[in-house]
Amino acid sequence: MQNPTVSFILTTYNFAPYIKGAITSLLSQNGNYDFEIIVVDDCSTDNTEDVVKNINDERLTYVRHEENKGVAQTINEAFQLTKGEFICRFDGDDEWYPGLLEKTIPYLKNNPSVGFVYGDISMIDSEGKITVEKNNTKDVSGFGQKKLLRAMLDDYFIPAPSIVGRRAAWEDAFPLESDLIFCDFELSLKIIKKWKVGYVPHLLSKYRVHGGNIHTTSFAKKRRGEMSILKSINALFDSTDIFSEEEKKEIIKAKYLSFADSYFGLGSMDDARRCYKKSLNLKDFLSSSDSLRRYLATYLGRGLYDGIKSFYHKFAFAN
Repeated sequence: MQNPTVSFILTTYNFAPYIKGAITSLLSQNGNYDFEIIVVDDCSTDNTEDVVKNINDERLTYVRHEENKGVAQTINEAFQLTKGEFICRFDGDDEWYPGLLEKTIPYLKNNPSVGFVYGDISMIDSEGKITVEKNNTKDVSGFGQKKLLRAMLDDYFIPAPSIVGRRAAWEDAFPLESDLIFCDFELSLKIIKKWKVGYVPHLLSKYRVHGGNIHTTSFAKKRRGEMSILKSINALFDSTDIFSEEEKKEIIKAKYLSFADSYFGLGSMDDARRCYKKSLNLKDFLSSSDSLRRYLATYLGRGLYDGIKSFYHKFAFAN
């Protein structure tokens, strides 16, 4: 049997309410592209298996773990099962527009130095309702390597559900280390070290926001998200001398500020305070009223802070 042009990887854990929509959207792609869909289930405790096995299509392969192995090992295994020239590394809770392949595959074929191409996304809620029509993802395809890496380190804005890459580029990025949480961040950094990045100005996917998102849960689990991101950044620093020592310090400092804001939003005040201290000196605090206010609020607690903030806004508007 001839290898498919495209391999879709769908990794899933307890995505039974969403997995059928994900698979159906991929099966409904425009264009005459040969593709396979590989679903790797990391020992879901819901009825994901039943949902997937009720979809009758020879292009669909389902693999289930007998024990939970974690997101990185699940992605590694799924990649080893692929046969396509082009590969899409997706999660089983998102959906894709029918033009995903017809907008991206010709671009990759016409630009052999590009490792992956991405586009724009819509945001949907747990019910599939579009909450943001266009994310207006910026185009960085014209950036040089250093500028592109710095942009990724400062703010990883490329929407993973829109990435379509060539096999050779993915092979440069795998395997993932088993303790990583933010795997798309790691994979993108590794690919950008060796390949150019492409962009198409089209809506390609629908990113679902719900309580089980890895971005929602990881920071609440023993700092795993923070440690994963820092590990990827430090590995990049160790593998290239593209950044000066001063630039590295600036990048880490900015990342700790991002961690602090994330912890603050989750109500993890001890971790928020720790990260604010690592990211800001006295001059920074004095020049950023938002950071100073949030840092002081870590001593008050989120409830009292929100109460004071609400009172202040009411008083301000009343006058």
